[in-house]
Amino acid sequence: MNGKRSHIIAVVLILGILFRFINLDGKLYWYDETLTSLRISGHTQTELVEQAFNGRVISVQELQEKYQYPNSEKGLTDAIKAFAGNAEHSPLYYLMARFWGQSFGNSVVSIRSLSAFISLLAFPCIYWLSLELFASSLTGWVAVILIGVSPFHVLYAQQARQYSLWTVAILLSSAALLKASKAEPLKASKAEPCNTRTQAEPGYECRDALHPVNWIIYALTVAIGLYSHLFFGLVAIGHGIYIVAIEGWRLSKKAIAYLLASLTGLLIFSPWLLIIAANLSQIIQSTATTNSTVRNLPLRWLLNLSRLFFDLNHGLSFINPILYITAILSIWAIYFVCRNTPKQTWLFILTLIGVTGLALILPDLILGGRRSSVTRYAIPCFLGIQVAVAYLLTVKITKSQHVKRWSYVLVALIASGVISCVASSLFPIWWHNSHTNSKYNPQVARIVNQAESPLLITDEIPGRVLAFSHLLKPDVNLQLVVEGNIPKIADNFGNAFLYRPSERLRQGIEQEQNFKIEPVYKDWLWKIEKKRKQYRR
Repeated sequence: MNGKRSHIIAVVLILGILFRFINLDGKLYWYDETLTSLRISGHTQTELVEQAFNGRVISVQELQEKYQYPNSEKGLTDAIKAFAGNAEHSPLYYLMARFWGQSFGNSVVSIRSLSAFISLLAFPCIYWLSLELFASSLTGWVAVILIGVSPFHVLYAQQARQYSLWTVAILLSSAALLKASKAEPLKASKAEPCNTRTQAEPGYECRDALHPVNWIIYALTVAIGLYSHLFFGLVAIGHGIYIVAIEGWRLSKKAIAYLLASLTGLLIFSPWLLIIAANLSQIIQSTATTNSTVRNLPLRWLLNLSRLFFDLNHGLSFINPILYITAILSIWAIYFVCRNTPKQTWLFILTLIGVTGLALILPDLILGGRRSSVTRYAIPCFLGIQVAVAYLLTVKITKSQHVKRWSYVLVALIASGVISCVASSLFPIWWHNSHTNSKYNPQVARIVNQAESPLLITDEIPGRVLAFSHLLKPDVNLQLVVEGNIPKIADNFGNAFLYRPSERLRQGIEQEQNFKIEPVYKDWLWKIEKKRKQYRR
């Protein structure tokens, strides 16, 4: 690698690191992140509703100290029980987040920095994976560049969620599998002539290269992957299809080694499997929202794919050329890999992309649903595509007749990523933190915080209330109720507001307690005032 390339790689890598830590506290701490904090505090959502949504007045500081941060009231056992109450989310990240918060503080910056630090491990992991696939250092560095300034990966590196950990687990396990499955023939001896078949042929087992250490490492990465995200199971299934396919669909020693390693990883994960089985009905209920149908699924797939390389918070549009350009680049890269690499390489990339992709798309097409429209579920597909694009660009900028033209393509991808990351760092709300349910929160919070002795009343769902509370001053008082209940409004506060109230709550306060309610900011914030008494002359 020449000096100029080394300098470019170094600069882009530094930018990728900076983007992951810039403005961590400036972005909205949204619904899903508050549920992370709720679980690591050791409380369940049921406890939150019973203890806080009962109509009593509670300050923002009290609400957060009890239900958003680890505290002495709830120990590690309580936290694990809270994790088990949401068994559809594997517990490893949440366990790490609890210890991280206890060690480095409970601020938004602190809890998000865990994901940011974990995301840095994706750099060496994708480099290793590229090296195992293509035996090309430059391809590895191009892959590092692409993931380093990918707006999608940067967004999720700044969230208090498990997706950075899952990304690292996918890359690490994939590289470990390729390392473990590679044959390393000994020199042929007169007594034991070496098998003359090449590694590209089914059944090559000159020394079987079945080093136990490599397969033990793979088994551990399978366990880490499953404890990171349940959808890692799809990645593991793809690994199994890959091994069986390259072994000619026969039970070779390599296939047996893979099977034993996978079963070991599954055995390590078995305690959580038992928890999943015990909470299966609750899991089905919690994930039922993915069964709701959305329109324009193919267009959503294109939009999600484009966010790997370019993201200015743009929405669905049939006339957006970026959607089609990134799709063409991705398809071309996959085709190029299939045409120009050995079977072991292109088959691995296809299984990494295809198994998860089909598992998300087919149920939506057959049964209806929106699983395939959830961007973060497709992380294995995105990683496979990025590795394929890295290989395409590397070959084209080193061996093509159009080196300069393809160099411009690489520069354009880097520039689009950098521009996207800069843009997203400047705004508190982006598409990934539930824009529809968060878009007016900063403006509403500003009004409440500026009011004298404010009381905020709401029957909004708990996660949204917790998210909004992170924008309020600690001394703002809250009166929380579940929908259908009408609280008695305390009269010792200077300004009383309703935050996103239900029609039942708004009408109940007006009619039952002689208050006048007027909108302050759209239909998100309402001012409560006592009606003036009418005197007859």
